[in-house]
Amino acid sequence: MYDKDGQGEGNWIIRDITERKEAEEMLGKYRIFSKRTGYMILFVALDGRIIEANNAAVRTYGFTREELLTMDVHRLRATDPKTLVDQQMQEARAGDILFETVHKRKDGSILPVEVSLQYVEAGDSSFIVSIVRDISERKRIEAELKRSTENFWQMVEGTIGAIMSMVEVGDPYTSGHQKRVALLATAIGQRIGLPEEQVQGLHYAALIHDLGKIYVPAQILNKPGRLNDIEFNLIKMHSKVGYDILKTVDFPWPVADIVVQHHERIDGSGYPNGLIGTDILLESRILAVADVVEAMTSHRPYRQALGLDRALQEIRQGRGNLYDPKAVDACLELIREGYRFDIVADPIRKGNRRKGLQLNRWTL
Repeated sequence: MYDKDGQGEGNWIIRDITERKEAEEMLGKYRIFSKRTGYMILFVALDGRIIEANNAAVRTYGFTREELLTMDVHRLRATDPKTLVDQQMQEARAGDILFETVHKRKDGSILPVEVSLQYVEAGDSSFIVSIVRDISERKRIEAELKRSTENFWQMVEGTIGAIMSMVEVGDPYTSGHQKRVALLATAIGQRIGLPEEQVQGLHYAALIHDLGKIYVPAQILNKPGRLNDIEFNLIKMHSKVGYDILKTVDFPWPVADIVVQHHERIDGSGYPNGLIGTDILLESRILAVADVVEAMTSHRPYRQALGLDRALQEIRQGRGNLYDPKAVDACLELIREGYRFDIVADPIRKGNRRKGLQLNRWTL
């Protein structure tokens, strides 16, 4: 610098403090946010030391601020090993991360939390901002929901099991048939890509699709000779009878509708309502294919099993006019790949069981 006569007065050092000012401004914003929010906020050095904590953290953890500032963040973790905590700190340097864990209060009680780690560079220093949210209420609700779900499935399976027992008392062959049909129908539904929830409904409906046969006299169901028109019409009523029973049960799927439609055919030649094409539920169209294949390949009191070849010939010939093409194609693919029923062909004579399709939790 120079005076008015051009003589030097001394040396001045001028520094750009823009970066420092920006860092101070950033830290100020974090501190304001940490005071106003209800979340616990910890400022953590890269070596894990807690260098600042807001009032919410002090209240929640039960430590004084002075105690927190002498602690390592690892001490707050109830179960996580130090190596995992260190790994998460490193990951936060590459980008924000969010995870759930369990923290420990001063009194030893545990606190389920959701933690967000954010890496911050402020001037010459760097640290991690840990934003911690108490999720104990959410975990409580999740636990209650899980219990409710388990109770729901127990109720559904209990209801289905009771209905199946009713059927088996009247006709053991029908009960075994329903189980085998349910296996195949479920496999077909999965093969064509039905959502899991829809496959569940299909499986349960298949397990009780012949419920209405409990109202058909056993001497007609098991009659060794040819049925007359009256007897055949009585049997044809079983799908409507099953519907009338099941419509009073509050299932989360259209079980009653699936049952009443499982003898409909896409050309309108089926019963009881002569529905056509997509007016028939997809689940019922799948069930129709599985029902025919199982019935033709199984022994009955009034006839010997007709064999798998005859059953597959039937659905091939009926593909597109009687039976849904996608359901037929899926069934044929499964058989080509070696699908076998996981239930003995004759439910009365205990033969060798074959391991077949692995099903999900709704298998009874």
